Amino acid sequence: PEGMQYKVQHSCSEHRSPTECSSPGQYLRERLTILFITSPAYAHPSTRLIEEVACSISLVPGLAECTKIIIADGIKIFDESAWKKGRVTEEYAARYEVYLRRLSVLSKRKGSPLEGAHLIHLHERHGFAHAVRRGLIRVKTRFVL
Repeated sequence: PEGMQYKVQHSCSEHRSPTECSSPGQYLRERLTILFITSPAYAHPSTRLIEEVACSISLVPGLAECTKIIIADGIKIFDESAWKKGRVTEEYAARYEVYLRRLSVLSKRKGSPLEGAHLIHLHERHGFAHAVRRGLIRVKTRFVL
């Protein structure tokens, strides 16, 4: 409407082209955060799946340099596991805890595909959509993968 002023909401660095940056990694790192959402699974405490997904990121030049956030959904302990509902037995709860400790180690290990990832453990069951929401709260870039 007439008389209203448009407020610029982007910094000049957002308008630089990839060729103006020193590397593809710098260009992407300034604009993109990668979220990993994880929850209890039968295969835990193995970290193979999340490591393979993280390794695949290196196939795209510059993606590995982006900020990585791992959101680990919480659990509910029941007599029987119902994976999609976040319900696990005490045995699988213990396995999930081992898995989360392994993720923490991988995020600190030099050369790991998850090196530098921020691990956020939700202590209550949120479900996928709300876990994504919890991750988005922590994102400081314009785009999320």
